[in-house]
Amino acid sequence: MGWLSLVRSIIGHVPQYFLKRQEQKAKEKERADKLEEARFNRAMDLIQQGKIEEAKWEQHALNNNGWKDEYMTLVLSIPMIGCFIPGLSDYILRGFQILEQTPVWYQAAIAVMIAAVYGYRAYGEWRMNQLGGGRK
Repeated sequence: MGWLSLVRSIIGHVPQYFLKRQEQKAKEKERADKLEEARFNRAMDLIQQGKIEEAKWEQHALNNNGWKDEYMTLVLSIPMIGCFIPGLSDYILRGFQILEQTPVWYQAAIAVMIAAVYGYRAYGEWRMNQLGGGRK
């Protein structure tokens, strides 16, 4: 009798699970639609301001994101996650010390790659804040 009650209990929650999942997908779709509309409005603003090249660059960046976003997020998250794994923090610190010794062109290439994935304007604003000249 205990097993039967357990099975009934589990089966009773299945419709709720699918209903919540359907609601979650609808919210995700709504957020994606709002984001797409905001991107379109931003592009139109740039075009109206005569910033055609900037609008083209942003459109190009948006069209080419996808797996690159996930890859870069993973790569950039590895050191952060590794800091919480005993024994890895020394390797992470050493790795960053070594990266500091790489040629400037290589460091710039990494910065450009990140900027291309996440948006060069966001990177530029962040960099300006780092240098003390941006909005706060």
